[in-house]
Amino acid sequence: MNLFFFNYSHDLALANGCPNYILPRHVAMLERDLMPLAAFCAKKGDAVVVDKHLTAACRDFYGRMCRGVSFADLSNLHEIKGNLRPWGIDRRLQRVLTKSGFSCDFGSDDVENLYLLSSRLLASGVLALLHKQLPELPLCGRSVACHTEAELRQAVAAHPFTILKAPWSGSGRGLRFASSSIEPPLSGWCRNILQAQGTVMVEPLYNKVTDLAAEFFVEPAGAVRYVGLSVFHTTERCTYLGNVIAPQSVLEQTAFEKIGIRVFREVVNSLGRLLEAAIRKRYTGSLGVDMMICRDKEGLKLHPCVEINMRNTMGILSLSLERLVSRKSTGMLQMRYEHTEQALQGYAASLEPPCLDEEGRLLHGSMPLIPILPNTRYLAWASATPYNWTRPV
Repeated sequence: MNLFFFNYSHDLALANGCPNYILPRHVAMLERDLMPLAAFCAKKGDAVVVDKHLTAACRDFYGRMCRGVSFADLSNLHEIKGNLRPWGIDRRLQRVLTKSGFSCDFGSDDVENLYLLSSRLLASGVLALLHKQLPELPLCGRSVACHTEAELRQAVAAHPFTILKAPWSGSGRGLRFASSSIEPPLSGWCRNILQAQGTVMVEPLYNKVTDLAAEFFVEPAGAVRYVGLSVFHTTERCTYLGNVIAPQSVLEQTAFEKIGIRVFREVVNSLGRLLEAAIRKRYTGSLGVDMMICRDKEGLKLHPCVEINMRNTMGILSLSLERLVSRKSTGMLQMRYEHTEQALQGYAASLEPPCLDEEGRLLHGSMPLIPILPNTRYLAWASATPYNWTRPV
């Protein structure tokens, strides 16, 4: 059996490195409320770790959607024997599991390897190799690692607009934007990152059309297996909004209608080989490579490696949700935070009620994906519309 532990705090905990890292309040609430989503990745006989106040509600809520999946909390993990399937491994998770009596199958060396692999320096190196190996494809994307303020200013001045990234940070975090120069307070942020992490990544800001990702799984023997394409939406400031839920054929057709699916497939093949060489049995589990379709004066191009997320991803979760949505519709995985119980309950009530097809799948409307209790502050739901939907490109 597998034990799913979706510790969404992983990025922050890994970057912090301390086993006793205390989560920010909003991150702790997000993790508590959304941990049950792992049930959609689990199979019959698997178990999912949730907050102790959610176990009974999860058994009732997921009884029909996720048959045969059980729920446990930290107090009874010592009774479970199985393969750990976390969102990501870090020293905080290691301490939590050890304290609960669960036998970890990873150690400090594994965490250190993952820390090194999770640097944006890896993504920058892989991006350069993809350009070198696939010069005939319509690719874009550049990333410069700057180690001094002088290098930073030179890299930023080379483009009208740039995005600056800390090598280690949470998903969608550790980012700043610049317009040809570095002025306060940005200059202070850059100095802090250089002092703490030694490097700041500088990338041109592209005219993005579509966010997408290639999802992989790294086998224990070291093979990197392609799992599928995910398409997602973000704000202009790179904040996550949601994932499209649809069959692979629909995602491929809509995302690559104008640029050609061959481009993506050749990139995926090269990525598999490059990731196998880079990882060299230093990591086992899920990973996602974020990409973008961008438009410039020459037309549409694929940015083949924006980020490498060496952990589970919302894209992988969205692939497991396809079975909930009608074959006649496309869906969206969405999330929302509200400050109060009344506001969350009110927003949930405002969603269009679900309408199911003859197979019991969501044809249109919305379906909550987690139980809503009095202290719930994050809502996760799937929405669906028939196939006359607005394409993501």
